[in-house]
Amino acid sequence: MISIPRLLTCALSPAAAIRGQPIGVPTESEDSDRACDRILGMSCAFVSDAPRIVSIATAVPSFRVSQAQVKEICQTHFQNLPGIDRLIEVLDHSEVKFRHFCFPPDYYLAPRSFQQFNQDFLQQGVALATEALQRVLGRDSVASIDQVIYVTTTGLMTPSLEAHLFNYAGLRPDVRRSPLFGIGCAGGVNALAHARDFALCYPDSRTLILAVELCGQTFQKADTSVKNLIAASLFGDGVAAVLVDGAKRAFSGPRIFSARSELIRGSLDVMGWDVTDKGLELILSPRVHCYVRDHLPGIVNRFLDENALALSDIDYCIFHPGGPRILRAYQEGFGVSPEALRFSRHTLRCYGNISSASALFVLKDVIERGRPAEGEIGLIAAMGPGFAAELALAEF
Repeated sequence: MISIPRLLTCALSPAAAIRGQPIGVPTESEDSDRACDRILGMSCAFVSDAPRIVSIATAVPSFRVSQAQVKEICQTHFQNLPGIDRLIEVLDHSEVKFRHFCFPPDYYLAPRSFQQFNQDFLQQGVALATEALQRVLGRDSVASIDQVIYVTTTGLMTPSLEAHLFNYAGLRPDVRRSPLFGIGCAGGVNALAHARDFALCYPDSRTLILAVELCGQTFQKADTSVKNLIAASLFGDGVAAVLVDGAKRAFSGPRIFSARSELIRGSLDVMGWDVTDKGLELILSPRVHCYVRDHLPGIVNRFLDENALALSDIDYCIFHPGGPRILRAYQEGFGVSPEALRFSRHTLRCYGNISSASALFVLKDVIERGRPAEGEIGLIAAMGPGFAAELALAEF
């Protein structure tokens, strides 16, 4: 763990705060002009101005299904898939024990239109989002929220869900709205970065992040491919809610002191949706874990270097639990032990992959069960359609 001086203000940059170097002094490897460019490019948010995560909550639907139940259903539903007796074992190796869904299993096996799936998404999504909102606010008023960042990749609607929530939950009429769609599993981390940017501009503001993912609504009954079997073995439903306050408002909670997004060229076909007449059909490359293993470590190392950190300085790996192959890709790419990913594994085991909400579920688990010591650092990371990485650094 690194030691971070508590009395430093914007007189030190994030990098300088760690190195103990005054912000106006060039490093040994740069001249004064480059030092000025570096200084101007840095947010001085590491110590005094960094927005804070003041509350985080989750909500899951009532239907809890075991992986054994799903395996039995898939054995019948995918019975005509060549090699099903061997392929069905993917459920045994998924590391998923339970998932939650908005409806009982029979619902997903009955013929339904894309329109009906979306209508049910809206109804169930608003209910779960309202539950998560009440939990994340506690005794605080809903009127304290200045901005709502709504994230999803599993339901289509206009107006977006936060507008519907306005009519149910009593959000202020002048609340800022920032709906995000299409970032997939990386959406929750991307939303943290947007909330951080807003709080840096408006340090007395409060942002609500709502990641609403009902992955069951995208299940394609007629698709009996291997990729759909894999999807059926992993994805679940859930909502994560996060409150991010600016520095003038918050005095406790993890600081979000840096964030980064990075796209990988030529990778549009790695992951996403094929929008068909019947709904959202999964695009999932069998090499997605290779992209994670081969690209994410370099992206992370550049990000950490910008913040004068190394992987050895990271106390908590808060990584999106995409599935067992993704977890192994993290281990191989970063050279970390399974123990370093214990919180990601716990989320995968209890909830499955909940797309954009998953990383936020992991973050909540780290805060509640990990109980990080003051000054410890968490790296929040996820990859999603694009193919892209979304990263954030939090100081507890």
